[in-house]
Amino acid sequence: MPTSGKKRSFANVAFCRAVLEALDYGNFNYLDSSELRADKMDRNSAAKAANTGRLDSWKEIAAYLKRNVRTVQRWEEMQGLPVHRHSDRKTGSVHAFEKEIDLWLKKDQAPATLRDSTSTHRGGYVVLQRGIRALAVLPLENLSGDSEQEYFADGMTEAIITDLAKISPLRVISRTSIMRYKGTRKTAAEIAEELNVDGVVEGTVLRIGERVRITAQLIHAPSDSHIWAERYEQEYRDVLGLQREVAQAIAAEICGKVAPRERHHLNRQPTIAPEVHEAYLKGRYLWNKRTPEALYKALDYFQQAVKIDPGYALAHAGIADVYLVLGGVILGVIPPRDGMPKARDAAKKALEIDESLGEAYAALAFVSWMYDYDWEAAEKGFRTAIALNPGYATAHQWYAVCLAHLGRTDEAQAEIERARQLDPLSLQINAAVVQVFYFGRAYDRAIEHARRALDLDSTFSTTHLMLALAYKQKRMFAEAFAEGEKALTSSGRSAPCLACIGGCYADSGRKQEAERIIEDLYKLSEQKYVDPYVLSWVHANLHDAERALTHLEHAHAKQSSYLAAIKVDPVFDFLRSDHRFQSLQRRVGLPL
Repeated sequence: MPTSGKKRSFANVAFCRAVLEALDYGNFNYLDSSELRADKMDRNSAAKAANTGRLDSWKEIAAYLKRNVRTVQRWEEMQGLPVHRHSDRKTGSVHAFEKEIDLWLKKDQAPATLRDSTSTHRGGYVVLQRGIRALAVLPLENLSGDSEQEYFADGMTEAIITDLAKISPLRVISRTSIMRYKGTRKTAAEIAEELNVDGVVEGTVLRIGERVRITAQLIHAPSDSHIWAERYEQEYRDVLGLQREVAQAIAAEICGKVAPRERHHLNRQPTIAPEVHEAYLKGRYLWNKRTPEALYKALDYFQQAVKIDPGYALAHAGIADVYLVLGGVILGVIPPRDGMPKARDAAKKALEIDESLGEAYAALAFVSWMYDYDWEAAEKGFRTAIALNPGYATAHQWYAVCLAHLGRTDEAQAEIERARQLDPLSLQINAAVVQVFYFGRAYDRAIEHARRALDLDSTFSTTHLMLALAYKQKRMFAEAFAEGEKALTSSGRSAPCLACIGGCYADSGRKQEAERIIEDLYKLSEQKYVDPYVLSWVHANLHDAERALTHLEHAHAKQSSYLAAIKVDPVFDFLRSDHRFQSLQRRVGLPL
């Protein structure tokens, strides 16, 4: 517990507030827990000092520098902060002058990170223009010794990242990239260099019974210096209520740096029962595994949460995310008609409860794009999601591929680069980079990025699949077959990867082998869902227009998500002059 002031919470937003105060949007300074308290009295003192130019106590000096008393006392002792002691009064009585402090700020005696900043004074506050612009919150270490509590530590990490990501001037690395450093022995400086950030947060979490303790420290990576460290402890049942209280304090502290809409969103924190929040954390932990088995378990937990509390918006958004993945183009575990409407309903329910939830807007936009073929609604939804949560990398990723499907290649590349900057180690986002280059017919760039992406995980089937397709378009069939086989093996013989092999056979003139793959796809469809678009794709590689168009019509009847790509998929170029294909493209809402 902090040693002074009222008892602190460990809450996510409390932690975020401490980090933001330490960052000060342009400053590294030595902070401690007393800076987290409400500063109404300090503001009054600062206003008084602004009128007189003289600061008559440690409190007024601290308020002028917007630091706590212990910090400025340390500066006076170790950094030469100009403070005068009254000779005719008790030892603790001090005063200082604004002009002397201003001069000290410009000289070498001031702390280096404060001195190097461009400083101005407004109403007694130091406004610093230089500092951390990109931040990585590393996975909180679970100290409980209980592997069953990993979901809690990971959930806390994700919540902290999500809260900080809503501050648009600050680039916060997304969860997917961060979790690759779980259990790493790399130093903060090494991680910062790999992620291209200048600030790193490290911490631990310990949950024993109904009490939780979290410790954290903020590190300035370029200098490998510790800026701030703190410990919080509280009963678990009080977490979310305290989170709301501290979120309001964040807005008060950074209102000059945060737009009113962002400030409003940060202030909104629902009151949720501990068991509901617990179910949500377990669901999100499993959802991030992205396997069919884990997704269904995640769905169970999200549904448990909304059964107990139908008003918990995040749990409804979690349900939407599960159905998007289950019915999406990569896993395709269930037909789109079995997943997309449920995703839409859950996302709408989430927005009825909390209209500021960017993740729910992104889910709705995904359904508009991949299921309704309503491109205008999709683009509007993605833009809204990004405006509400600019650090949500997945929204940038989906919007980028949506733009690529529309043929707006330059915009798509710019958007996917934003996603990659926010989540540089995400396998899904790096595969999406390859998709954007592929649909933009930049096959060499697709191959180059796919090779780099496979350095992150050589078993990721989607990247192998996209690399195989790029090689195929360049008629590098030996490489295409090799990558296609890797995709097929790592995906567990998924239909899209099997179709890729069939397409390679067809394009290389091996028609019989391609026909055999088609037969394999038909057999596979008897065991699980196979999207008709996948069958159409192999027939298109054989230039069999009739069967390709027949299966495309079946895909449209089933509202296949794959159809969103028909405008830019190079496999269908030979059909573009066919009036039947043009009719289908118009029905999918895409211009010719």
